[in-house]
Amino acid sequence: MESEDKVVWQPTKSFFRGIVKKPFLPLKRHPELANHNDHFFDLYCGDEVYLFEETTDNKWFRGYFRWNPLPEAYISGMKAADDKFPHLRSKLVIVPRKYVEINDRSPVKEVSFLKLPNRKDFEQDVSEQCKSTCLYQSIESSKNDLNGEIRSRKPARPSFPYFRYQNTPLVKDLGPTLALLASHIYSMYAAGEFVIYKKLAKVFYELESIRMRLLFDLLTATEAVDIIRSISCLLANISKLMSSRSQADALDGSSNKVTSDPAGSEAIFGRDLTTGKLLSYDHETLSSLTYNSMLHGLHKDFPQSGAKLLQTEFCKNKIFDESHSHVLVDVFNVTSDSSIGNPKLNNVSASMYICSSTERLTEPFTVDMDSKKHSSLNSVSAALFRNICSSQLERKNIFLVVLLTEKIPITISSGNNFEAPFIPFTPGEGGSLTHIRKGIAAGAVDITRIFSKFNESNADLSVAFKFKINLYTSFSSRAPEHQNNQNNQNSIWTEGNKGWGALVDRIISDSSKGIAVNPRATSILATIKEIRANTNNSAADSTSAIKSVPTFFYDTFSEPMERIYLSLGRVAFSGNLSTNVQTLTIRLSSRNEKIRFSRTAGENLQNSWEFVSVRPGESIGGVIRVEGLEYMQDSESLQFLAYMNGILMAKSYIHIKKDGKFLSYKKYTGLQLANSMREPILVLEFASEYKGKKYNMDESLEAFLEIPKLYKSGSLKFVSTTLQVLSNLGSLTFDQQHTHFEELLETYLEIFRFFEVRDSEDFPEELQEKTFTSFVEFVDKLLIKNHRFKAAFHKYYRDALQGRMDIPDSGKIILKHMTKQFSNGYRGWDASGTRVARSSLYLLMLSVISSQRSKNDWRTSFQLFFSQVCQFLASTSNVITKDQITILQNFEHWLEIIKVYYEPESLVQFSLGLLQGCHSREKNMDIGSRKLSQVEERYSTAKLGLIRQILVNTSLCDYLFTLGTDKMMRSAFISKCIDWALLPYKSECLNISLLRMGNGILITILEKATDKKLRRNLIRLQPTLCRAFILTRKYCKENNYFKPKITFTTLFPFSLPSPVIPMDSICRAEVVVEVLLEIATIICGIAKTVENEYGKEACFKNILLECRKDIEFQTEFCSRQISNSNISTLYHTVKILARGDFFPSKKWLGVSAVYIRSSLALLTMYKKFVFEDSIPKTEGKGSISLWSMFMKGIFTIANHKVSFLIKLGIIPRKAVFRITGDLKTPAANILSESWNALACSTSDNVLSEKYGIKKMGQNQLLVLEENTSLVQEMFIFALHKHIGAQRTSCEMIWSAVVNHWRTYGTLQNFLDAAILELYNAYQSGRIYVMDYEIERLRLCILFTFHAAPEDEIYAPVVAMLEEIFGILRTISNAFKVSDDEEFDNDRTAIHVEMFGYLLDANRPELFHKMIYDLFLHFIKKRDHVQAALCLELLANTYRWNPNDMLPPIPYPPLPEQSSFERKEYLYKESAANFARGLKLEKALSIYKDLVSAYDHINYDLSGLAYVHGEISQLYTNLQTLDRLVPTYFKVSFAGFGFPKTLRNKKFIFEGLPFEHITSMHNRLLKVYHGTTIIQSQQRIDELFMKATMGRFIYVTTVEPRFEISDEYKQNGDKNNKLDNKIRMYIENRDLKTFCKSSRLPGTTTVTDLWVDEYTYQTASTFPTLMNRSEIVEVSKKKLSPIENALRSLQLKIQELNGLENMCWKVIKERLHPSEIFNELSRNLTGTIDAPVNGGMAQYRDFLKDSISSSLQKNDITMLQAAFNSLAMMVSRCLVLHREILPSESLIESHEMLVKLFEKNFAPEIQANEIKLKSLTVSSIAKTSSSQQSISMHTSRSKFQRSIHSPTTKLDRTAATSSVHSRDSTPSKSDSFVVVNPPPPGTMNRQISMNRALSVHTSNSVSSSNISSARPSKGNVVDDR
Repeated sequence: MESEDKVVWQPTKSFFRGIVKKPFLPLKRHPELANHNDHFFDLYCGDEVYLFEETTDNKWFRGYFRWNPLPEAYISGMKAADDKFPHLRSKLVIVPRKYVEINDRSPVKEVSFLKLPNRKDFEQDVSEQCKSTCLYQSIESSKNDLNGEIRSRKPARPSFPYFRYQNTPLVKDLGPTLALLASHIYSMYAAGEFVIYKKLAKVFYELESIRMRLLFDLLTATEAVDIIRSISCLLANISKLMSSRSQADALDGSSNKVTSDPAGSEAIFGRDLTTGKLLSYDHETLSSLTYNSMLHGLHKDFPQSGAKLLQTEFCKNKIFDESHSHVLVDVFNVTSDSSIGNPKLNNVSASMYICSSTERLTEPFTVDMDSKKHSSLNSVSAALFRNICSSQLERKNIFLVVLLTEKIPITISSGNNFEAPFIPFTPGEGGSLTHIRKGIAAGAVDITRIFSKFNESNADLSVAFKFKINLYTSFSSRAPEHQNNQNNQNSIWTEGNKGWGALVDRIISDSSKGIAVNPRATSILATIKEIRANTNNSAADSTSAIKSVPTFFYDTFSEPMERIYLSLGRVAFSGNLSTNVQTLTIRLSSRNEKIRFSRTAGENLQNSWEFVSVRPGESIGGVIRVEGLEYMQDSESLQFLAYMNGILMAKSYIHIKKDGKFLSYKKYTGLQLANSMREPILVLEFASEYKGKKYNMDESLEAFLEIPKLYKSGSLKFVSTTLQVLSNLGSLTFDQQHTHFEELLETYLEIFRFFEVRDSEDFPEELQEKTFTSFVEFVDKLLIKNHRFKAAFHKYYRDALQGRMDIPDSGKIILKHMTKQFSNGYRGWDASGTRVARSSLYLLMLSVISSQRSKNDWRTSFQLFFSQVCQFLASTSNVITKDQITILQNFEHWLEIIKVYYEPESLVQFSLGLLQGCHSREKNMDIGSRKLSQVEERYSTAKLGLIRQILVNTSLCDYLFTLGTDKMMRSAFISKCIDWALLPYKSECLNISLLRMGNGILITILEKATDKKLRRNLIRLQPTLCRAFILTRKYCKENNYFKPKITFTTLFPFSLPSPVIPMDSICRAEVVVEVLLEIATIICGIAKTVENEYGKEACFKNILLECRKDIEFQTEFCSRQISNSNISTLYHTVKILARGDFFPSKKWLGVSAVYIRSSLALLTMYKKFVFEDSIPKTEGKGSISLWSMFMKGIFTIANHKVSFLIKLGIIPRKAVFRITGDLKTPAANILSESWNALACSTSDNVLSEKYGIKKMGQNQLLVLEENTSLVQEMFIFALHKHIGAQRTSCEMIWSAVVNHWRTYGTLQNFLDAAILELYNAYQSGRIYVMDYEIERLRLCILFTFHAAPEDEIYAPVVAMLEEIFGILRTISNAFKVSDDEEFDNDRTAIHVEMFGYLLDANRPELFHKMIYDLFLHFIKKRDHVQAALCLELLANTYRWNPNDMLPPIPYPPLPEQSSFERKEYLYKESAANFARGLKLEKALSIYKDLVSAYDHINYDLSGLAYVHGEISQLYTNLQTLDRLVPTYFKVSFAGFGFPKTLRNKKFIFEGLPFEHITSMHNRLLKVYHGTTIIQSQQRIDELFMKATMGRFIYVTTVEPRFEISDEYKQNGDKNNKLDNKIRMYIENRDLKTFCKSSRLPGTTTVTDLWVDEYTYQTASTFPTLMNRSEIVEVSKKKLSPIENALRSLQLKIQELNGLENMCWKVIKERLHPSEIFNELSRNLTGTIDAPVNGGMAQYRDFLKDSISSSLQKNDITMLQAAFNSLAMMVSRCLVLHREILPSESLIESHEMLVKLFEKNFAPEIQANEIKLKSLTVSSIAKTSSSQQSISMHTSRSKFQRSIHSPTTKLDRTAATSSVHSRDSTPSKSDSFVVVNPPPPGTMNRQISMNRALSVHTSNSVSSSNISSARPSKGNVVDDR
């Protein structure tokens, strides 16, 4: 591409979308382009670009690139590889035209509020009288930009199309979702979260597969719904998985924390269950929107499972459930053990049935696989078990039982010998058997969970359940008692193991006795599904592929079938008989050929039946069906034949019918079977039961049914007979009553008709009461205590109501007796009354169907009855409370019954009367003043539940809520309902259950209200609801409702207790307070009503005026007028809603968005009141507070996390925008109006002309001073990427600035507040600012601020902006540092820089706290140097001012004292810690500053004496103490894995003494996990030029560089006296320069060795905080061979100096010498022995005449001096080497070193008179001491010593004496101690104070950083 300067760009015709069709990879081919223009970027096929500029030659485009953060790109944009989750971003790119496919037919629509800032947009806010230019123009003309470039005057480019997916369907949303998910998967993998990584990867592939099926329309409509629900479930699971990574933050309830997941990756939103669309505010009810989001966020796999939970409409209590449970079962083939070959299951019979743990529920479904039709179970049709009893489902677990038997042929030998009593019958009497049936295996499985009515797992019941049924067989491990040839078989069975017949019972009871696995049949698979149908016609009737199986009981819904069930139990020998019989087979037959037997209905009937063969004493089991009952004689018998080993040995008979009645035998009835000699030899247990209606009617039942005939016959004994018959009816069984229900009922009603039509004299009161009591008992027993018959009764009721049967007219009598019973409620209530209350619904139904010919009379009777019921409910008697609750629970059904006789208005009137009675009871019992008992709570809950049921009743809903004629009764009823719903909030002891039931009433009224009168009066509830919300939240806080939990309940339940739903295990524990969610939703419903009814400019004052004539709603809960307390309450409510601590608001952004939008609507309602009635007066403090709260509330909404739409990802942004819309535009308008209203009047002409401000007043300043956090809100609002928000906020900021200037003559107060509030915003997580946002804000402010350069405010404003944008950039840099522990040092450095701004703002507390915490941390680690640096840093925040008085501070704990004393104390403590850490040079520097302060400020002679004494001691210690020399390393960081604070930067690290480079490698690898160590400088340079993924570190050692004075160098006598102590002192005085050399190619010997020496200068002087400093300057110098030789010798001397010090330390402290000995030996060998690496002796070549003649004399002299110093150093090291020998065995190697030294260093030994053999440890110590004492004072006078006596020591605990310190940062100290305000027009503090504590770009801190910014005037300057 041509040079950018030569290219001319112009806007495109429109804003186009393009797709890259050919890879454009400029950076891959030319990496250096990244340094030329950051618009170059690698683009690949399919990348999406949005183009807005093109070159004039039409060859290039510029536009936005939608950056999908794939691995490499994602890492490059992150702070670290394992940092927060990524999100899609945009980037400006340039691309050749021919590489892009453009869709010019569909230009991209621009969003107006996202436009980029333009000066013209801001000019309309400027006063027309303004004569000054904006700061943008003045800075452009003066070329004085604020650290940013002034943009050219090109047309503003369009904003990135953030809302391009706003109207796309679900399948289109999956594209960006999957792209983002890929990056999340990579981030998890990079972070080591492999469990989450695998789960997310699985979700990715599932979503991709689903997307393709939806995209190409490969699904049916039903499948599409299921798939869409799966998508919703998977999308929710993605968010759950990502949020599970940081569960520590998951319990943080604040959703207003923008820094926590700014992109909304963890957000969960509700979706439509059918279409999958994100829910919107306008098209959903708020209750369903909230509950939908709740289920997506908490429920496992919602909505794929548990979709029925979302049913928010009232599910009527189906007391008459007409649908029946049918069970469809399909089985597959039997599985055998693999250890056997052919299981030989050819002649198998498979039978299955459904049972409970105690009884059978269905007949068996049996298949004989020995038939030609069925060769295996796979070919068997499915079975439908019909009409499963619901009463059994409610009480017990339900099992499917499978039995496998087989037919086995037997052969009977002809030569059998029989002994008595085993004498067979003759062949003609029964013969023998050719086959017997034996049991193979049986199994049972619990199938309770398939039934939807009783399934609490919320599983998806639309699909069949798969079950594996394990099969077992029966055996006996017990041997017979008699061990002879003939065994006693009976004794092998026990009570716990009765053999085959009891096998199923043992399996169900989970017994292990007598149970084993038969390898022939181990398991069987079955799919089972419940089918619900309203009739008994089902799938079985429409297809022959399904076999229908009847019930085991009498079924009223099926065709009546007369049958007998006969079952067998145990069969055993009589007495103690011994036999070899192995099989006993029982055959059942009848002499009547028409009596047949079968296992189930529809099976082939047989003349006889053979049961399963068993061993003697074993239970047979099995149930058969006896049919042909209509053909039986009055006496009929059945024959039992017993075959032993296949031969008939015994028989017997039983009567099955006798005297015309079928006999029923109880279980375990014994029957003796006799042999051919009529001797009993067998005992058989059996049982039989008749099931039918035609026969066996009870005598008392027959007598009762004859009563009408008896009355009609005119019998005189009618009364006595009837009383007797009624008494006998109590013995009737349920089955008899069930079977003959209709006959019994019609007889009762006929008797009641007699009572009504005849005189009472014919029927005494006793008879009537007895009859009614018996009738109630009959109804109670049949319908209340047993649910099985309710559906049948309801069918009977409907048939009667439709006139299909003739019912006796007896309804009034029933009501009469019920009325009488209820009238006794408060006098004598007994069990009879309880039965009436319990059965009242059914009695009322019977009275209705039996009064259709006398409706008017019935109405009269009912009104009398109902009045008694109301009085009954108003009674305060505790005896009847439970029955009162029963009435309340049934009243909704009452309404359904009586609606056939009454209009809706009458029904509502009845309801109102009944509820008034309930309210009277509660009022009389004063339940609002105390805690309710459990029964009282149930009563109130039932009452509130009834109200809601009435409101949603389909018969009444239209009357109550449909628009039409205004009816007084309707309004009165709803008004009362509202009052009763809100009454629980007035209770002194809140009851959460009652509150929740009341919430259900309110939300129902809100969502169903359509009448304007009702809707406007509902709005009046807002103040009451806000107070209730605050009160309830306080109660929940105090009662531990905010505790995280793992279950939740439904919202707005219709009844309590609400079902408890377990949370998804991914969520772990969440804070969910359902009652607060409900109240908040109701409040939001009020807001939605306001918007829908009055628009977005609603006025609460006007609404109240409209409602004045609505007398029905003039209650205590409906507001009549507005007060200041209303705004205060609303503000606190808004604040709580925004905080969102009562639900997972960080994740449920959709719910938070609802709350935020609603809050804005509610606050807008009060705008007129605030503007007109609350303008602050001169002394109106209260009004100021109200305005402060009002504006703070608006800002709270406008600055909520959901308002930062641009920071959100694509799908979260779309979801939030569908709820909130453009929230910031109305918020900005209200704020602008409010700010101008505060001004009261227009500004004076001077302000308008000079600053362009239209309105400004003192009230604006008062509001800001009342609540300084508004300053924070202004700046946060200004950082939104929203042109309206930025215009409003900048306008407010500018008027506030001018207001401060006009009032105080300085901007310092505003600057202080701004810096503090910006820091608070950062600390609280409310601000997440990036560099481009700061630049955008800067432009907006420059466009808004108008001031002439010559104006007195101009310079202070510019200085103020510099400070504000400085801290904003610091905050932005803080977000670039990863939160991981390895970057703690970087983060600390940023915070120190940030705290420097707080010092400017007179808020040093946070800085003190942080530094003090660091100090304690280092003291605990015994790192005195770092602790001293902390104290020095803290001291530099104070001035040398002895005349002020500072208050005491807690961190560090210091008393009240002057600035001078505090700084002095901290300096002394710092110097002491430097001395303890052996950084003596640093301590000297501190004391020198103290000397300067004492000498020039307070002239403290005592202090001078003390400090000089300490200095003297330090100089002494410098010569005597042995200190270790740390090793220094240059560390380079490269790769995208490092944050931007480290990436492509070089640092000097201070290592440990004599630390090897491998040790530093290991330390860095532990800190920066996953790092690769680079081994060459060339490779790290390449990575600096072209960064890549990963982390790379290059480490090299460097040496400190120091300078020695020329005078010292020229002094030859001292030149060779430079010992290690002096050298270390010179080196450490100003340690910030380091060097390293590299050899140049082409070298043969050291005499022609040229090297490049690299010198590195750091930002800070060592020691530094964090022991590192960034390299800020690098210089390269070429060294000649002689210079290299001198440098090498100096470095070697330096290294040996350190080793000598270490040896002295080992000797003095008696440490183990092995480690230092090895290091010393290595160094000495390399120095002395020439063959090893050449040694130091190789540099002697320069002293040869042939070479030295060409060198300068001074260089030769310095080289000789260096050899002399080296020889002296080596001699001392050799002495120490001998001293620390670990073992005498090493003496030879030491002596060899000595000999080599004497040989190779002979000239130096001779010149310096080194006598190595005579040197000892003590002698070299004395020599060193004598040399060091030449240039120092060796003693002090007594007077000097007395200065340091204990009486003058510093009391460090009190720190109250004359405490001194140095002034290294006076500009900072000004921020602490400014007493007098600065003169107008100036900033009485240097804005550059921030630099005094800056950490430079290295992110490390040291005292040098601080001292580098000291001013030179009026202060003591450190000149180190």
